[in-house]
Parts: sequence; C-alpha cells; structure tokens
Amino acid sequence: MFASLSIQQRLSAFAASFTLIVFALSVATISGLHAIDENLETLEGRLLRSSQILAQIAHHTADFRLAEIDLALASDDGERALAASAVQKNRSEIAALGADFIAVEGQDEAALAPFQSAWRMLLLRHDDWVRQLGKPRHDSTIELPDDMKALHIRVDDEIETLYGATFQQVHGHAEGVDALIHKTIDWTTGLSIGGILLAGLLIYRARVMITRPLRAMTQTLTKLSRGDREVVLPALNRDDEIGDMAKAFEVFRANALALEAAHAATRLAQEEAQMLARHDALTGLPNRRVFTNALEDAVARTQAGSQPCSVLMIDLDRFKPINDTLGHAVGDLVLCEVATRLKSVLGRGDLAARLGGDEFAVILKDDQQDHDAYAQDVAQKALALLEQPISVNGTSVEISATIGIASCPSAAAEPEALLRAADLALYQGKRDGRSRLCWFEPQMEEILRLSADLEKDLRAAIENEEIKPFYQPLVSMKDGHIYGFEMLARWHDKLRGDISPEIFVPLAEQMGLISAMTWPLLRQACRDARDWPTHMTLSINLSAVQLKDADLPVQILAVLSGEGFSPRRLEVEITETALVADFEMARGILEALRAAGVKTALDDFGAGYSNLYMLRELNFDKIKIKIDRSFVMAMQRDRESEGIVSAVISLARNLGLPAVAEGVETKEIVKMLADLGCELGQGYLYGKPTPAALAKALAIANIQKAI
Repeated sequence: MFASLSIQQRLSAFAASFTLIVFALSVATISGLHAIDENLETLEGRLLRSSQILAQIAHHTADFRLAEIDLALASDDGERALAASAVQKNRSEIAALGADFIAVEGQDEAALAPFQSAWRMLLLRHDDWVRQLGKPRHDSTIELPDDMKALHIRVDDEIETLYGATFQQVHGHAEGVDALIHKTIDWTTGLSIGGILLAGLLIYRARVMITRPLRAMTQTLTKLSRGDREVVLPALNRDDEIGDMAKAFEVFRANALALEAAHAATRLAQEEAQMLARHDALTGLPNRRVFTNALEDAVARTQAGSQPCSVLMIDLDRFKPINDTLGHAVGDLVLCEVATRLKSVLGRGDLAARLGGDEFAVILKDDQQDHDAYAQDVAQKALALLEQPISVNGTSVEISATIGIASCPSAAAEPEALLRAADLALYQGKRDGRSRLCWFEPQMEEILRLSADLEKDLRAAIENEEIKPFYQPLVSMKDGHIYGFEMLARWHDKLRGDISPEIFVPLAEQMGLISAMTWPLLRQACRDARDWPTHMTLSINLSAVQLKDADLPVQILAVLSGEGFSPRRLEVEITETALVADFEMARGILEALRAAGVKTALDDFGAGYSNLYMLRELNFDKIKIKIDRSFVMAMQRDRESEGIVSAVISLARNLGLPAVAEGVETKEIVKMLADLGCELGQGYLYGKPTPAALAKALAIANIQKAI
C-alpha cells in the first residue's frame, strides 16, 4: 500500500510518524548508547594497549634476530661488540614488555608462559651459539643453525597465539557487556524501542526513496549542463516518477557522451591528418607542401610591394658518414637538433622547412629596409650554429652546412624560379668548398650548364685516355744538366682546345675520378721514361684525395712492377695542403713508398701550411723542397718574395735537403738563385712541358752536350 502512495503522501506520513515517536526514541536511545559506549571504550583501550605491547615484542624479536646475524658477520671485535650490545638491549626490552603485558591483562604469568618458555630456550641456544662463534672472520656466507631458526619460528608463533588469545578474550568480555545492556534496554523500553525503530525506518525509507534520488538527480543535471559528460546517476531500481526520470536521464547522458566522443575523435583524427600532411614527421618542421604554399604567398606579397622575401636552401655537409658510421637513429637525432637550431635564428614570420633527407629550406619575410643584409645575417648565424658540435647519447657529432641564398625579385620573380636560383647558389657553394653561404648570381645558370658539359666530356676523356702525359725538365742550374722530368697532365679537347689542368684536375677530384685519370698517365709515363738515360728520374704529383687511400703505395708499386720501371727512379710530389689534410695517413703512405725506394718532394713549399714539425716528422733522407713558382717569379720586383725564397733555401741547406726553384724563366732569376745557394731549377727557361718524343730528344741532346 505504501508503494502506491504519491511522493507528497509519503512525505506527510513520514512527518507524522516522526513527530509522535521522536521524544520517546530520543530518551531511550541516549541512555542505552551511553552505557554501551563507556563499556566498549574500556574494552577497546585494553585491546589496543595489549596489541601495542605484542607488536613491540615482535619488533624486538626481529631486531634480536638481525643483531644475531650482525654478530655472525662481524669482521672485527668492534663490530662484534656493537652486535652483542644490540642483542642484549633487545633481550632487556622483551623482558620489560612481558611484565607490561601481564600488568595490562591483570592476570598471572600463565598467559605469557608459552612465549616465555620458547624465548628462554632461544636465549639458551643463542648463548651456546655465541660461545661457538670464535674469532671474527670475513665470511659473508655464515647462516644461523637450523635449530635456532626453528626456535625463532616458534617464538613468532607464540606471539601470534598471544595476539589471537588477547583478541578473543577481550572480544568475549565485550559481547557479554553488550548482551547485558541490550537485555536491560529490551526489558524496560521494549515498546518504545519498537516505536522508535518504526519511525526510523519510515524516515530512512523516505530519504532513500525520495530525498536522495531527487538531490542526486539535481546535482547530476547541474554537472551535465556545465559540460561534465562523465557524471553518472546512482543506480535507481524503482517504478515511480523518479525511476522514469532517472532512466530518461541515463539515455540522454549516454547519447550525449557518445556523440561528443565521436565528435572529439573525428576532430582529433582531422588534426592529426592535417599535421601529418603539413609537417615532417621526424623534425616537426613544415614539409615541402607547406613550404611551396608559403613561398607562393611570400612571392605574391613581394610582387604586390608589401614585403620583400628571400629563400635559403640549406644542405648539410658530412651527414652521410654519420648515418653510415653511427646509425640512422643518431642521424635522426642530428636532424632534429638541426631543425631546432634553424628555428632559433629566424624572426617572426619566417619559415623553416625540411624538404627531405638532409636538405632544409627557409623563407625570410622580414620587412627591414635592408632585407639582403638581414638574410645575410640569418644565414651566417645558421652556419655558425650548425658548425657547433652536437651531443647525441654521449657522442659529439660535428657537421656543417652550405647555404644558397636568392632574393625576390632581384634573383627571380616567380616561386619556382626563385627556388631554382637558391638551388644554383647552393650548388655553387658546394663547388667552392662547402661550409659556406653563397648568393645567387645570374651567370651561375650558365656556369652550371657549362660545368655539366665539362664534367661529361672529362669523364669521356678519362675513359678514352685522351688526357696525355707531358714532361718538363728538372735541371741542375750550375751546369744545365737535366736530372729528370716532371710528368704533367694535359688535355686537348676538340671543341675547347687546350684545357688548363688547374680546371680539369680539381674537377676530376670532385668527381672522384682522380685515380682513374692518374694510373693510365703513370703507366704511359713509365713506358716513356724507360727510353731516357737511366740516371734521369720521373716525378709525378699526388692529390690530397689520393693521400687518403691507404692502398696507394700498393697501387703505385703495382704499376711500376707491371711496366718494369725501377721505384728508385720515381719521385712523388705532394703539396703541403694535401699533407696536413690527414698528416698521419700521408706519413704512413710516404714511408711505405720510401721503403720501396720512391723519393718524395714537397711541392709549392711556402704557399700552404708549412712548418718545421712536418719536416721533422717526415724524417726522409732525400726529400726535396720545391719553392713555389709565385715567389720565384716575383723575386726581381718584390723584396718580400726574395726574402721568402732566401729563407726557404737557407732552411733546406741547414736541414741538408735539396731545394728546387719552380718558375725559372729568366737568366737574371738563375743568377739570383745561384747567389742564394739554390742549385736545382724548373721552368720555361729550360723547357716547357712537351710530349714524350720531344722530351726523349731533349734528354738525349742534353747527354750528348755533356759529353
């Protein structure tokens, strides 16, 4: 019947029932609960104190066991004394706690007898064990005897038994007191208690069925209106108005939550897709697509006259060896650090992007009055930052970069053309030696085209052995006798004519073709030199690239052996610049050649990185010092050049090394060199580089003249 009442009728019935019985309920309840509370507090206090004492006994038995272990492991008398003191302390504490426990319980010693018996047996075994320990020893493997372990376990068990007995004893007293109180209350106030319980039940049912559900629903709706979609109503299993409202609310909340979750997932997926579509996954920089759109926008603004712009194309130098030697994981970390450093030098509105691999690009849109100066400053800062070592997992990695710069509209007025201009500048910077910045110049495109044609023709010329050896005499200036020839590479192109070796030799080095060009020339030179008088030497030049190849001595000696040419007639010339590129590697190569009989000459001495340390470390008996032609040719008009030549000749004489003057073209220079003590020379005065037949004739004529 009560369940069929409306909510208003239920509230009225609850209020009337409560008014009738509240007074009687209050009197009976207060008196009964007060008596119960006092007895329970006494019993609970007794139980708590007993439990605390037993916990302390358990703690000290554990400390006693640890002290025994320390006593066994003691390595000297001091440690043993400390451990023995700890053992004694814990024994005293346990004895005192046992007395406290008996006092709290109000019993005789029988309650504690099993524990004390086990404890005394443990102490007797402990004392006997201590006497057997002997002197301290350094042994970390000592363990307690099994019977002592068993006694420890027994002591622990007796403590646990005391725990249980104490709890059961106190609990039994509490139940007796509680039963007595309830019996008295029931006998004197039975009817009142019945009424009070009935009223309480009515009030409780009213709260459960009406007040709480309404308050919970109100709070939940408030949270839902504020955007909290995770809020949940308490479970309401009922068939009245509140139950219907709760069910409807749950359906609404679940639908709203599902809709919002779907919307959030869709938005997140769209954002991630846009992020991946617009940014480089590794560095987080904008990708080529974003860069292209930004470049089009920047160029359009420049054409509209609102803002100048520049493009920086950046390519890392020496990045491939990092991937090859340290792994791609380290390479990826290096690329991320490069991206961070690039962003740090940009101004507001500028954009850095990764185009792929180790290639980056920057758009500068600063509207300063001198935009080119701003672009130059940003590029220089980027170069300086990228040259600083990068620490990756404790490894210091060193890289650098080459930067090509092109501005709009001076370099190009369209996005694609501007990007190509920056690419051309980058390429030119790479050709000029890397680790630098290079501005676009209009002639670069033509230079690039001509360079590409020249590279193609040079490759074909090397494959077809169109590059020929020419020979320039090496002369004793005192009597004019030829003591050898230097082999010089010459290339005559059908369309271009004679091409300077200063152009095609560095180009062959850049293309990695220097060795392919050298070996055919050396083989032919050995064949030609076999027709000379046997005292005449053949000199060849080695490049810095070749001096980095540890197999170079084997390759040279293989050619000499194949052509039947004595190593003692061969002289290799190296520049100081090539020597310092990797001095240890170069020294090893030259030592191997010297051991086979090949002589060495230090070419262009004074024009590079010469120092006494290198001469001392080379430690070659017959090394020649060749004085750079620029100083020799300037002697007549430049006192400083004359002083340099004099100093080099004096250095060579003091070291006991022969000096060869390059660029001897006049008799006046010969006289000046002779006055300075230089006896060997090379230059147009004695003969220009000539083909093999003319060199052979010149050698024979020189011998006949001497006879």
